[in-house]
Amino acid sequence: MVICSERATTPEAIASTIAVVEDDPRLRSLLGLVLTSEGFSVTSFVDAETALAACLLEPPAVILLDQMLPGMTGLELLARLRSHGLSCPVLMITALQDPSFDRCAVEAGADAVLGKPFDVDRLLAWLSQRLPQLL
Repeated sequence: MVICSERATTPEAIASTIAVVEDDPRLRSLLGLVLTSEGFSVTSFVDAETALAACLLEPPAVILLDQMLPGMTGLELLARLRSHGLSCPVLMITALQDPSFDRCAVEAGADAVLGKPFDVDRLLAWLSQRLPQLL
């Protein structure tokens, strides 16, 4: 289920949609507010199945992906996205504080892992490395 789609109007933002796949409504809303205030276009998803279909239909520039989702895990979603050839950067967001998870995530195709709770400035710094022309 798509929860919200907040689209910025600049061509750069339209070309840099960020998919937020997060089942926690407060964090999903916060991420949407922060990212749109930075000029990004944000599409948010509550579950992995909906995110999978949408991301394959219209690939985002970046995916922010929670590990614990209803229906399938973030790692399972990531594996399915990569198996369909989706190569955009993926930042796993997780409350798991386990170095072995971080290693598994990177081996599965994640570009990085950010532990919850996280500092928004760290997230924006990571995005600026992937999309330097926009921040």
